[in-house]
Amino acid sequence: MIFQIFVVSICSYGQFEYYISEEESKTSSNIPNSSDYIPDSNTPIKYIRVNIHYMLRSPNHPDYPGNFTKTNDGNSNSNYTGYDYAEQLIKTANYRLSTNSQMHLPPNNSTNVIARKYRYVLNGVFFHENNNYYFYPSIPNGTYGENKGECINVFFNNSNGTVGGGHANMDGYRWVEIKGAWEKYLGDIGNGRGIETGLWVNAQTLNHEIGHNFSLKHTLLTGNGACANEDDYCSDTPSRNEIINNYSYDPCCDAWDENIICSNNLMDYSGLDAITPEQLGRVHWTIENEIQEYKSCYFSNSTVNITSFTDNKSYIGENVYIPVGTSININNGNAMYINAEIFEIVGTIEVGANSMLIVNTLPKCN
Repeated sequence: MIFQIFVVSICSYGQFEYYISEEESKTSSNIPNSSDYIPDSNTPIKYIRVNIHYMLRSPNHPDYPGNFTKTNDGNSNSNYTGYDYAEQLIKTANYRLSTNSQMHLPPNNSTNVIARKYRYVLNGVFFHENNNYYFYPSIPNGTYGENKGECINVFFNNSNGTVGGGHANMDGYRWVEIKGAWEKYLGDIGNGRGIETGLWVNAQTLNHEIGHNFSLKHTLLTGNGACANEDDYCSDTPSRNEIINNYSYDPCCDAWDENIICSNNLMDYSGLDAITPEQLGRVHWTIENEIQEYKSCYFSNSTVNITSFTDNKSYIGENVYIPVGTSININNGNAMYINAEIFEIVGTIEVGANSMLIVNTLPKCN
């Protein structure tokens, strides 16, 4: 159906191995004034744009598609698509971010438990058919990153027979690469289980890796999983040696034990979510000083005109227009994402079956 829109409704926001790909920068070392950015009850929640990318097999490969697609789950189920998984993942990750827990370490500590005050907004969903970037790690951001400098690009790759996990960077255009999510989904439905457990685990993986984007380092383990005495520049996350020297046991463990207290910090490998005030100070310092353009209310471009559309695209601008005389067709399972203060359609637009126009509008903060 072809229709012309003059009024646009406002949408509101309602054990894995890891390693980090980091470059030397201020966000991977000490930030002397990060404690000034520890959130409190007056700190508004900051929404960060996130793009989700699925890396698929090339169309002529016998194992195509090998991941979620625009129209199905990659396993012939047209009732569940990559769009559905992306939306559920962001919702689950935000739910996990909405709570915090008392730190397990050091034992019987009184570290303050404060709200995180950051969440994600799904900015766009993309699908890439390329064998060269199918297996993890392939570092696809240079080729397939969208809205670079304005959102975090998250790529889902095949694990190539290994366990799940991910990595991320701490400098420049922020990106995350996660492996094994689709394989976990297939395993769960193949065994008659629900997909909630896989979503829960991968939401924690996403939060952990985006923690690296926000300048957080591992607290007890190195990037390749070895137990060491890494400095994460947060005095309220005790080091391995501090626990050994003061409590006479090694805290390098990934689960509760009857005789050993293990870490439950987001930046360890426990799969849990606790985060400390000083860690949150680094997060919010990074958001305000390094990646403020990633906030959903920040618009680097004042005017964006959409004059053509052929594949999934996300448009970010203070004023986004489909100008007079322009006819846009969204079909074949494609999706157009609009993130703007003002979105106006003066031309015409056609949205086909199983295709989408998603509009998020909100006042700018810059």
